[in-house]
Amino acid sequence: MVTPKTFDQLFSDEALIAEFATTEEEEKYEKLDSFLIHLIQTVVTRHFGSDESNQLHVGEDWWPNHTRYVDTNATQFKVGFLDDLHQLLTDDYENYRFQICVYEDMMEGASYVGSMALYSDRLVIEENLNKALKQQIQEF
Repeated sequence: MVTPKTFDQLFSDEALIAEFATTEEEEKYEKLDSFLIHLIQTVVTRHFGSDESNQLHVGEDWWPNHTRYVDTNATQFKVGFLDDLHQLLTDDYENYRFQICVYEDMMEGASYVGSMALYSDRLVIEENLNKALKQQIQEF
């Protein structure tokens, strides 16, 4: 659990930027990255159905930093969903990570709760998100 400022610094410092010696290497990375987007969408559909999947935003921007981005609302930020995302971080995707940004209401930018970085071997969570999750558990 870290402050938002520490989270941002760690997230930046730990970025694994791919460097490509050839066009073929870049194309291979891009295909792998694109397929991960497809796998994430499959997890989203399995958990939330096709109607609710519009409430989640899976970033499709391409940048060779071994990171995929997911924006979700607080009600969709569930252990089963996170576990299924985590299970994607094996084999070809072991060096990837997910940044999951949680909002009370994704349509309102002011409702940002916090972020979590999910790696194959650990997670980093902003303290505000951690507090919100603890409160959610107590209310359950």
